[in-house]
Amino acid sequence: MKKDEMRPMSLVMEDLRQEGYGCDFHMKDNDFVCSDTGETFQPDDLVIVQTYRFEGESDPGDTAILFSLEAKSGTKGVCVDAYGTDASRRLGEFMKQVKIVERATE
Repeated sequence: MKKDEMRPMSLVMEDLRQEGYGCDFHMKDNDFVCSDTGETFQPDDLVIVQTYRFEGESDPGDTAILFSLEAKSGTKGVCVDAYGTDASRRLGEFMKQVKIVERATE
């Protein structure tokens, strides 16, 4: 995991979109879904390519985490969650099961 101190999350997300990470992943009921296609995934269908942690400028307790993910199907996208005590427990449990293969994005 790396802390992207110098760049806002919106710019990091835009860079990732330009690199082909176009899907917005999220939890829907008990499924991990790509909002663009409706495709659902299990943890073993995905790998975490990179993680980024962000802190709010005025409130260090205002933190978020951004994951760039790739699926075996070729789908690439991002998932955002709060970091720390405000994080989604269900999403956190899901992400703990996803293999991490962190590598530099293009």
